[in-house]
Amino acid sequence: MFASRLYAYPSAPEPLSGNGFVICDSGAFGLSQYGRSIDFAHMQKLNRHYRQYEAGAGFPRVACAPDQYLSPSATMRNWSRWHDAGFCSVAPVIQCQKPKQIDLHSVQLQINFYMPYEPSFIFFSNPGLRSIEAERQNIKYAFEMIRGALKNAWIHVLGAGWDLLDIAAWRKIGPDSIDTIAYYSAAQSGTVWGEAGTSVAETAIHNARAAIKNTMAQRDE
Repeated sequence: MFASRLYAYPSAPEPLSGNGFVICDSGAFGLSQYGRSIDFAHMQKLNRHYRQYEAGAGFPRVACAPDQYLSPSATMRNWSRWHDAGFCSVAPVIQCQKPKQIDLHSVQLQINFYMPYEPSFIFFSNPGLRSIEAERQNIKYAFEMIRGALKNAWIHVLGAGWDLLDIAAWRKIGPDSIDTIAYYSAAQSGTVWGEAGTSVAETAIHNARAAIKNTMAQRDE
């Protein structure tokens, strides 16, 4: 069972208890909820934060580039500023341009932009789609485009999986991993996917285990 976790800036990651890796996220989505975006001062703080958890120092870490939700152009500008400043290694983020819409032409342009850097890990920012909606909009082709250009790149979808079935369905679409808080938000609302715990936190842990078990069963079908 994987024990991978995502920690959005400025949260400090905890050591892993099993297989998997830690994702240190830029916090861009949270900023977008307040109408804000990442500036250079934020990048400087983010770089210092990321460097505390370099891969190989007890934290198998993947750091998310300083992206901007629903803005491929701003995300690519941030990428260039980040590299020009000589900051630490980060993985690029493919952004969509509009909520609930996947534009394959825009995806291709971003792939072309990041190709010279030969990233081994790619984030794909979900523009608010459930798995069935993403599949209808040909997200599988987006993944095929990424893998065609960047051989063996790991694809992680940010913000996917809104309930037990949706989490499992994303697995069938083809990304290597996703992150979700549905297991916890379900526990908060009293929804139990597997076994009820004595607290919200304990139920959330049971929900997460049930989601992993269900996803693995779907994969093996």
